[in-house]
Amino acid sequence: MKYKSFSLNSDFYKSLIDDLSKAKKNIYLETYIYKDDKIGGKIKEILTKKASHGVTVKLLMDAIGSILISEINFTPLILAGGDVNFFRRMLLVPFHLTKLNNRNHRKLVLIDNNISYIGSANIDYDTSSWREFNLRIDDPKINGLLSSMFIEQFVISNTLTVNRKKSTKIHKINGLTILRSVPFARNPIRISFLELIAKAEEEIVIENPYAILDKKIYKHFQGAIKRGVVIKIILPKLVDVTLAGYLNRKLMRKAKKIGANIYFYPTMLHSKLILIDNKEWMIGSTNLDYRSMFTQFEIMLSGNNQEIKELVKKHIDKSIKEAEVYDENIKKIPLKEKVIGNLLYLIRFLF
Repeated sequence: MKYKSFSLNSDFYKSLIDDLSKAKKNIYLETYIYKDDKIGGKIKEILTKKASHGVTVKLLMDAIGSILISEINFTPLILAGGDVNFFRRMLLVPFHLTKLNNRNHRKLVLIDNNISYIGSANIDYDTSSWREFNLRIDDPKINGLLSSMFIEQFVISNTLTVNRKKSTKIHKINGLTILRSVPFARNPIRISFLELIAKAEEEIVIENPYAILDKKIYKHFQGAIKRGVVIKIILPKLVDVTLAGYLNRKLMRKAKKIGANIYFYPTMLHSKLILIDNKEWMIGSTNLDYRSMFTQFEIMLSGNNQEIKELVKKHIDKSIKEAEVYDENIKKIPLKEKVIGNLLYLIRFLF
């Protein structure tokens, strides 16, 4: 099977560990959060074994997202020949501190010049029950292109400069489009997201853990609703970041006022995807918040590939079936939540 999706992290981890165990040539793993726990420890053990047998192993973690670990946790892997990098460790000097929020939020695993994983999941056992969307692709050409992007990110991981033009170049291959974003540059992911909303004729479905939307996105939503487009936004009822949950609910009340349909999934939902008119889709690492849209390194896959569309549609249908429709009466919202939501709205660009 060329494409396979995973909506539950435990299933994703099982497949990933199986593929890593079979690797014979190379393993490239890029993640925002890596925890040295039941899952991270098992993966580390496999990477170490593979490196000792001559497999090229490169591991890239974000220094803030993976702040609880260091190279010491990977000493056996490093001694076995594996390359371990932490993206942009910050020093307590002014120039470095200005880059503190510019994190590498991308998630990729690339194996043997053939197997690619792209999606929303980190390496964290505590998230095993989370609802995610991770895609496994069996295609050497796509793997080759993603591998070159990984190496590029690996090389700049210890620098504070980036070639914005090169790092945001849009690549199309085998009917798929790979989009990347870097901090404070023209963002192909955001542009593509807005273009998809603008061209929608029937339905827009968005699934994301955070929906801290800016004015331009709201304006595009309003335009779509005026055209008769149905907008469905699926969010987690309980968010892993409590303050973001307050902002989610405040901004979803605003979205509901303009006619959007809001759904709250009962458990933590961490997937990032959009489906337009049951035809075009986008999946990957980007949250609908200011940090992902403007200050972080992200990667998304988009297109109208029918096989992937069916996987996305199946995932969304199940999410909506299991979610509850948001029909909260604004007058019944606790005063505490209103106050906190209004205060957080003033600093929403930090989320």
